[in-house]
Amino acid sequence: MKTKRSFSAIYWPILIELLFFVLMSTVDTLMLSNYSDHAVGSVGNANTLIMMFAVTLLIITNGVAVLVSQYIGAKRDDLAQKVIGNGIVLNLFVGILAAGIMLLSTDQLLQLVNTKPVLYNDSKIYFQVIAISLVFVAMSNIVTASLRSYGYAKQITIVVIIGNIFNIMGNYLLIYGRFGFPELGVYGAALSTLFVRSLMLLVYLAMAFVLVHVRVKHIRIEKELSKQILKIGLPSAGESLTYTIMQSIILGMVNQLGPDMTTSRSYINTILTYIYVFSLAYASANGIMTGYYIGERDYNKAH
Repeated sequence: MKTKRSFSAIYWPILIELLFFVLMSTVDTLMLSNYSDHAVGSVGNANTLIMMFAVTLLIITNGVAVLVSQYIGAKRDDLAQKVIGNGIVLNLFVGILAAGIMLLSTDQLLQLVNTKPVLYNDSKIYFQVIAISLVFVAMSNIVTASLRSYGYAKQITIVVIIGNIFNIMGNYLLIYGRFGFPELGVYGAALSTLFVRSLMLLVYLAMAFVLVHVRVKHIRIEKELSKQILKIGLPSAGESLTYTIMQSIILGMVNQLGPDMTTSRSYINTILTYIYVFSLAYASANGIMTGYYIGERDYNKAH
């Protein structure tokens, strides 16, 4: 087992990974800004609503991350592998459910946040394509959270960096219509993201099989494990859910001020992400370390 117990050994790879993950959306914003400012506003508009659904994926992800680190601390790799497999199936169901709701209620959601006509079509296209990608994100989240607990954050970072490169290439080809590809604008950016996320999922699954020895037999629902995951995950995702709902309400107010204000909000949110990513990495590393100590029953160190 590759796990390193030093806080810094866990924190820095996670921070770098998250920075490159955020960079992917920043690149989308910058490349779309060269295409159209309203395209940036449309994507920002859609992303706020997308996050409201994406946060539901954290319910299972958080529960799995905590349990996996605890079982690693207790030197029970067999149970950790079962938790990972169970989490993949559970979050796949959550991802499909979220995507289905998003696809069926796109118009109602965009109207609910007062989306202006000039942003409406692009927001709808982006929202629906990215909704499909949440199925891939759902499973990826489980695997990456588990790999971090095992100390493989550096490997995840490499995948994210390569994903960034592919995303830039896809954006260049599909947003602007280069080398014979059609000029698709916002739709092109969404397709590029969908393609990259599907590829990254395949790589993550391969890493789970090779690095932590998850097998097909582990990828199934176990009632008791599912209860443990939900018991931990449901309360931990509550804060994120209320935050995203609040942001959606604010978006509805901003949209009433006009498309230029919506676009400005999109640029500001892109910058703000880089401020709180440090706290996210710190919290993630802290959670993993605490899980190790609880698994070892060293509650004093956990505290």
